[in-house]
Amino acid sequence: MAFSRPRVLVMADVPGWAWDWKARAYRQYLSDAFDVVVAYRAGYYAEPIPASFSSFALVHTFEFPQVDLVPLDYPGKLVTGLTAHVWPTWGPERVQVWADRAAALHGNSRLLVQEIQRFHPRVYYTPNGIDPQLFRRLRPRESPPIVACHVGKPNPRKGAHLIEAACRLVGVPLALNQRRVWEALSRQEMVDLYQDVWVQVTCSSKDGTPGPMLESAACENALLSNPIGNMPELLEDGVNGFVHDQSIEAMAEKLAWCRDHPKDTEEMGRAARKTILSGWTWEQNVEYVRTMWREVLNAP
Repeated sequence: MAFSRPRVLVMADVPGWAWDWKARAYRQYLSDAFDVVVAYRAGYYAEPIPASFSSFALVHTFEFPQVDLVPLDYPGKLVTGLTAHVWPTWGPERVQVWADRAAALHGNSRLLVQEIQRFHPRVYYTPNGIDPQLFRRLRPRESPPIVACHVGKPNPRKGAHLIEAACRLVGVPLALNQRRVWEALSRQEMVDLYQDVWVQVTCSSKDGTPGPMLESAACENALLSNPIGNMPELLEDGVNGFVHDQSIEAMAEKLAWCRDHPKDTEEMGRAARKTILSGWTWEQNVEYVRTMWREVLNAP
C-alpha cells in the first residue's frame, strides 16, 4: 500500500529572507513524511499563497498576523506563533483571536515559548538551525586588530547604534551590514563577510533568534549578545562568547577584552562552532517541527 504524506502549506514571506530559509529546511528534511509546499507573499516571483487551502491537512504560519491569510472556513489544522518578541505591538486581544484559530502555537526560543503560553494550552518549542556545510571557516583571519560584526535590518530595536558606539569607545573596527530584503547579500556573500570577523555582536530587544549569530558562530566567530531570544540557550558566557546587559559600557568592556586577547577570542570562535554542531543545525532542529506537525495532525 502506498504511503500517503499529509500535505503541509508553509507560509513564508519573501524569497531569500529568514522565513524562506526556514521553510526550505522544513521541505528538505521533512519531505520523507510530509508533502511540504512553500508559498510566499503576493507580489514576489516565487509560488504565491494558493487561492484554495482545502487540499492541505495543515497550514504552518511563522507569525500570528499571517493567520488572517487563512480562510475562516479552512477545514484543516493550523499552527502559528512567534519568531520575535513583538506581540505587545499587536496587543493581547488581537493575539488571542489569532491563537484561538490555531491547533497549536510555536516559538523559536525558550523565552518566546514562555511568552505565548498565556494564549494557548499547546505551545511547541521549534528552534532555528543553520547549514554548517555552507556556513564555515574557509580561510584564516588576517592578523589583529580584531574586527567585530553586526548584521541586521536598519531597525532601532536591533541596537546597531549602541554597537557602533561601543566599538568606537574601544577602537574596534565594526563590519556593519544593515540591509533590506531587496538589497540583501547572497548567502555565499554572507559567508565571505564572516571570514574576516572575530566577534559577532547582537544588541537586540526583539529577535527570537538572531540568525546572523548562528551563521557567524558556524564560521568560528565568538559571540557577544544580550540575553534575547535563543541567546541564553546558545551562548555560554566566557566559553563561546560573552553576555552583555545591552549597555554601551558593557559591550565596550567585552570588546576591549577581545581586542587584547585575540588568541583567546579565536578559541571562543572555535567553541562557538562546536556549539552549533552539537545542537543548532537544521538537520537536528527540524525534528521539533516534525513532532509538532505529527502530534497536531493526530490530535482529535
